[in-house]
Amino acid sequence: MKLLKNRKIAALLMVLMILGGSLYGGHRSLMKLRNEAEAVFYNGVEGDGLGIQNDLNERIDLAYNLVTVAKRYLSQDDEAVQKLLTARDTLSSAQDPKEKNAANRQLTEASIELYEALGGRSLTEKDEKYRQQIYQDLSSRNDTISHDGYNQAAEDFNKTLRSF
Repeated sequence: MKLLKNRKIAALLMVLMILGGSLYGGHRSLMKLRNEAEAVFYNGVEGDGLGIQNDLNERIDLAYNLVTVAKRYLSQDDEAVQKLLTARDTLSSAQDPKEKNAANRQLTEASIELYEALGGRSLTEKDEKYRQQIYQDLSSRNDTISHDGYNQAAEDFNKTLRSF
């Protein structure tokens, strides 16, 4: 009877160890995939620094340039100017890819609003050209972000996470 009891305990311990090892191994694999995807976000697929974060930094700078043009024609307290400055600050302080994505969307909406507000003003030829170029660059950076290799890495991670 004692031998049978010891076998049951041993079998239970073995099952618990296998289950624990599987969960631990799965967690490690998921964390590795997550870290790899995050590295691609910040450093690019090739590790050359040309990841989404680089494009977001450029969009932050471009947004400030659009505000600089706007301040020549609109007051600093203008709602569209303030909205873009707030969106820019939000994107600058976002901590992770999810927050950065939401902040980037906010920056896109705010830049469109300010771009359109300036479109109704009599800008100098130079400022009008600059306004259009900034807007094209903002759009181009967003397009680059939408085709970045990070998106595939994040999709792979999410797919693995769902299957786990």
